[in-house]
Amino acid sequence: MSLQFFVDGTPRPKQSFRFTTRSGRPGGFQPVRVKEWQNLVRLRASEAIAGRQEFPLVDGLKVMLEFNLPDKKRRDSDNLSKGTLDALNGIVWEDDNQVTDLHIIKRVEPKNVGVLVTVEEHCQ
Repeated sequence: MSLQFFVDGTPRPKQSFRFTTRSGRPGGFQPVRVKEWQNLVRLRASEAIAGRQEFPLVDGLKVMLEFNLPDKKRRDSDNLSKGTLDALNGIVWEDDNQVTDLHIIKRVEPKNVGVLVTVEEHCQ
């Protein structure tokens, strides 16, 4: 079993929760642009698996994330992957801890910005 789909748009890195003391009480939040990116990833994944009964997957998985970025601005690979992988929880797989083999590619590709996601069942 394999799955491949492209998410168009500028990939947003997901870092640890940011903390604020708004209203005098501490709390955490994710920036809106990260939430918007994750919602777009969920939408494209849902479209890609529509009508396929084998999802969400439950076995060890091999995942390749090919990030096409609009510029050379510094973006850490692990933070780019975190938001994308987390967005696929409950849709493509039950939880991203099932990913046993992860490959990340980053390139500047201003005419085709987004991420190509490839998922394969991985024999361990």
